[in-house]
Amino acid sequence: MEENTNSTINMPTDSYTIPSPKPTLSTQKIERRVSGKSWKRPKTATRRSQLPRNLRKSWDDRLKERQEKEAMKLLEQKLKDEVASEKKRKREIALKRKQALEEKERLEKLASFMKSLTLLSQFTASFGNSNPRLKNIRHTVNPENGDIYLVRFSESKFELVKCSLVQTQNFEVSSIIFFPNGGSSNDLDEIVKELKFLVDIQSICVAFGNGDIVLVHLDATQDGEEMVEVVGYIESGIRCMEWSPDEELVIFVTGNDTILEMTKDFDVITEFPINVEELGEAVSISVGWGKKETQFHGSEGKTAAQKVVDTSNFTRSEDDDFHPRVSWCGDGSMFCCSVIDHNKGKGLRVIRVYNREGILQSTSEPVDNLEHILSWRPAGNLIASSQKSIDKHEICFFEKNGLRHGEFSLREIKKHKIIEILWNCDSTVLAIWLEREILNDVSSCVQLWYMNNYHWYLKQEILPPSTESITSISWDPEIALILHYTTDSSYFRLEFSWDNLFANTISANNAATVAVIDGCSIYLTPFRIMNIPPPMFASSIQLDSPAVHVSFSPNNGGNDFAVLKANQEISFFEWPEVMNTPPKPPKLLGIIHMDKIESPYKGSIRQIAWINKTTLFCLHCHSNNQSDSITQIIVEFDDNGQIQKKLFESTTHFTNFLRRLHYNPTYGIIFCETNEGSIHKVIIDHNDPNNTEHFFVSKTPIVSLPEVCNWIGTVQVESEKNKKTFVVGLSEHNKLYVNERLITADCTSFFIHNDFIIFTTLSHVVRFLPLHANLLDLKVLDNVIQPYDETIRRVERGSKIVCAAYYDVFLVLQMPRGNLETIYPRALVLASVRDFLNKNEDVTMTMYPQIENGSKSSFSSNSHDVSTKVNTVCDAVRAVLESMDTKTYLQSIITSYVRKTPPYLESALNLLAKLKG
Repeated sequence: MEENTNSTINMPTDSYTIPSPKPTLSTQKIERRVSGKSWKRPKTATRRSQLPRNLRKSWDDRLKERQEKEAMKLLEQKLKDEVASEKKRKREIALKRKQALEEKERLEKLASFMKSLTLLSQFTASFGNSNPRLKNIRHTVNPENGDIYLVRFSESKFELVKCSLVQTQNFEVSSIIFFPNGGSSNDLDEIVKELKFLVDIQSICVAFGNGDIVLVHLDATQDGEEMVEVVGYIESGIRCMEWSPDEELVIFVTGNDTILEMTKDFDVITEFPINVEELGEAVSISVGWGKKETQFHGSEGKTAAQKVVDTSNFTRSEDDDFHPRVSWCGDGSMFCCSVIDHNKGKGLRVIRVYNREGILQSTSEPVDNLEHILSWRPAGNLIASSQKSIDKHEICFFEKNGLRHGEFSLREIKKHKIIEILWNCDSTVLAIWLEREILNDVSSCVQLWYMNNYHWYLKQEILPPSTESITSISWDPEIALILHYTTDSSYFRLEFSWDNLFANTISANNAATVAVIDGCSIYLTPFRIMNIPPPMFASSIQLDSPAVHVSFSPNNGGNDFAVLKANQEISFFEWPEVMNTPPKPPKLLGIIHMDKIESPYKGSIRQIAWINKTTLFCLHCHSNNQSDSITQIIVEFDDNGQIQKKLFESTTHFTNFLRRLHYNPTYGIIFCETNEGSIHKVIIDHNDPNNTEHFFVSKTPIVSLPEVCNWIGTVQVESEKNKKTFVVGLSEHNKLYVNERLITADCTSFFIHNDFIIFTTLSHVVRFLPLHANLLDLKVLDNVIQPYDETIRRVERGSKIVCAAYYDVFLVLQMPRGNLETIYPRALVLASVRDFLNKNEDVTMTMYPQIENGSKSSFSSNSHDVSTKVNTVCDAVRAVLESMDTKTYLQSIITSYVRKTPPYLESALNLLAKLKG
């Protein structure tokens, strides 16, 4: 059989394929074959369960499990997002608190120690007469818009009332909701323990004495939810409620004398008894070197170390209201509680300090007659309370470790008691609410105290209308110098500002006197002749009522002054012998009783301006409390120079509220500033046929400042054509304006000198802007000191201007620690030298007269001819310089030629030609 070499094996065509060429590496990667055999079908991965059949899951079960896992992942992610959002919110809160702290520090730096508090504005709202049995009205403040919410009685119910400031700067009063009075008590203190406006949820938390905790949702109508929500109930009742500054925690003191700490959602964190035997975790432990026996005890000697305080006779004050108090530290890290501890002797009041988690840190040392009031300074260093003994009433301070740290005494001489005590938000001013009892008649007031150099100044005393009593007080939570208080039928909002009360008449006879208010005392220091740091002074006057405002008049070189007192009396003083060393005290010229002139004035005058010997202007609230008014008062003097009586008064009512009454005695111009920053001129009609000098206020402002400025001044610049008046204003945000022009954005204080506008900056320099320049073209770009630049000088960090003597060369600054320093800036020295070079004056008869009988004699009429004084001095100086070295003193020699009258320009040019030749 013949072999067929070309034959092939017959196979089904459907199972056989012609082999393709061997693919390259790149082709293999693209085709991604699984099998190495070309004729085999590509393999695919098969998922097979190795579990037994009874453990295998169906497709539906696996799908359901997968969906549950995905839902769990979504929930976990949602929780993570919520946690991240909460962390972000807390970071934002911490950032806001940090920014607020920085703002408080900035405002605290602005508060110069030589300054006094001036009442800028007063807003009033009347909400009708309350129940005569009402003791207190509770109120809280919305810091976002300034709305006030009050709880007061109304017949058998009590209501929540809202007072809102509208665009016209008038208050609208509206009722929000009524609560039934289910109990038999008519004392609001027993029914409503506290209320607090919560910013985050725009609601008001009300704590009732019966234990109910209620939220009033102010935006309930928008969300469709119930306005009133009962969020909790404490069975034993509520005695006190206090929210933390960040509104994250709330503390309740229950009827069982326990502290209950909750979150902002009213979830309980902890509850513990108040009165315990433990003293706390942070109790001081003596290690020997710091023990009492080794410390210095002054004049008492070492025997003071062996003294043992006998606490067996300690009692509580007869004015104690038996209510507990809670106060938080400003950063929210700690809180303190003042409560009567029946386990200690006769039931003494004790202050305990806790951390944010509610763990006891310290207990106050035993204090006899410790009272109920309590306020932790926001700065965190002091806890304020009070102690009343037989002969004095003290405001005492404690550290957070429970140890006592200083005190000061109230200046009350009649029977009284303290109702409440409050620090403002920047820790600079302490408000004390007092009630006085005089002949079975109870009156109330609020005193504002301020401390510097370990001396406590009474800066203001606020008296309500004579027929009403104060029912509640509080500081604004964000604006440091705004005080809110209520009376039986009205609400008052007072805004204050730190002011430097100085004599501003530009005159060489002005003693540069600065007045400092301290209750019934006015401390006076003429800086032209002496520099005495506070709390010391050169002279003082004593009044029968606390001072409110001081105005210096142009009389007697600008050294006479008038004082507005809290009882609405105005006292006039002259100081002719202020330049003596030592200066003699001022003399009283007379007193005007404003409350006897017109009843609406009672408690309403806040600023005065004594413009000349017989004329005084007053800024006060109008009787309808819807606007402000300016009143002109003309007085008469008798033959002895004493004020005898008031002759005439006229009042101009303004359409809105005013902020400042400014008088420039040098130019005789009066301005008033509105709350919008508009400056209006007060024009006096000197041509009045009745010789009463009527006045009016210009309707059109002479200038509108870009923002409201709490501190203003005026300067008049002469040009060849006319005189132009400029308004200088400093805002709370450190912006200094001249009219609408921004000069600098970091100014801390300013003073208008006869040659310069002097101001300090946050860069710790003092600058001098010359008044002869075009003020509207000036702008401070930087604080870099250039060589030989006389308009800028470095000063100590935080320095503020107190005053500068007119036509003199020194400037008085106050350091942050309170001491005063007198500097002699190059700008003032050179300006004074230029002035003296322009004067043909015989200084032997003016500045340095002959001394006769221990005092300077009067100017003699036998003075020498000084018409050629400048030429004579120039010739004498040039002769000396030429004898020494002409080339070295060339510039001074040429100046001596040019400075002569008339200038010897030809001689100066000849000298230059001679030197060049």
